Amino acid sequence: HKTAWAIIAAKLISIARFCADKSIQKTFTDYSAQYLLDFVKPQQEQVKAETSSCCKISSVAQGILYAVENDIPRQKDWSFRGCRNVVEQYDGPRFSVKGQVQSLTLTSALICIQYHPVAAKLHLFKAYEELAQDEIYRGPTDENLNYIGEEDVMIYETRIVEDELVAVVKLPCGKKEYLNVSVDVMLILAPRDDDDADGLRLKNLAKACRLLKDCMAILPPPRTK
Repeated sequence: HKTAWAIIAAKLISIARFCADKSIQKTFTDYSAQYLLDFVKPQQEQVKAETSSCCKISSVAQGILYAVENDIPRQKDWSFRGCRNVVEQYDGPRFSVKGQVQSLTLTSALICIQYHPVAAKLHLFKAYEELAQDEIYRGPTDENLNYIGEEDVMIYETRIVEDELVAVVKLPCGKKEYLNVSVDVMLILAPRDDDDADGLRLKNLAKACRLLKDCMAILPPPRTK
């Protein structure tokens, strides 16, 4: 199920509320990814034939925008259940979200994570499943060129490993929880004619790019005088 967008959006919201005013919120509180899955208008829907359940696919930015406009409950009040078709109404407490989504270059994102994690998309190939815990993900290998797609991730820190810049990212829905991703590797992804099992097609990718892209964070609203 494609739930990473909601998990990442909720985590960015949790980080933004904690950083905004620690005098009000002294402990870190997780806010509900399930609420976003249930109520954000999907950009795409995939029906899983084996369960007849509907996978509601949106984006991190849309999830944050919905929370800004409608507030959001805590995770403990609206716990995670995954994609589902029937949604009951929620009448419990909701909390305001202030700020705006800010797109970041990879360079800006790597500076930003000195203060808090940021979201990004990761070009993910099945080769990552074969890596040992401390190995570095550098994209496809000669033995495994299968492309999974662009996955929503969180970047938590960077490290220098033998003169190579490496980002430590969390995959909310991957087979590995954390992945060491090379920031230095450049890819050239060429379009192909066939679709993969999820109907994903490589489009407009015949240019050099890095494994990590489309970084974002929630910036606080401007202070009023």
